[in-house]
Amino acid sequence: MNSLHEIYSAKVCPVLKDSYKHLAVAKQDLKCAELVMEETKIEINKCEEQLQLAKEKFKLAKSRCETEENIVHRAAAYVAETELQVPCPWNQNFARLQKYNEEFGHIDLPSRCSEDKDLDTVCYANLS
Repeated sequence: MNSLHEIYSAKVCPVLKDSYKHLAVAKQDLKCAELVMEETKIEINKCEEQLQLAKEKFKLAKSRCETEENIVHRAAAYVAETELQVPCPWNQNFARLQKYNEEFGHIDLPSRCSEDKDLDTVCYANLS
């Protein structure tokens, strides 16, 4: 048996019958849209979790990299300091140049350094 609504809409107002059909389709579309929206929210949450994990991994990697850079810089400084302690003409002349810098505040030697002929010879020989 037909419902009162079906009888009324079919006999009295055919436009109303079409409107109810459109309403039913719209309700189905709304349900589909709600399901898609829920699935999208779940995917967004997964992406946010993955992004957070990636940020944490990046932070950890950056920290490790900074630590490794510090170790390398300290090692390089140690090597440089150790190499300067090896007795050789270059290191001796470098020490003289450092002493000259401490005394005069610069390493711009006069065109010919009469105070230290060895330093003069080494500096000008290395420039040419």
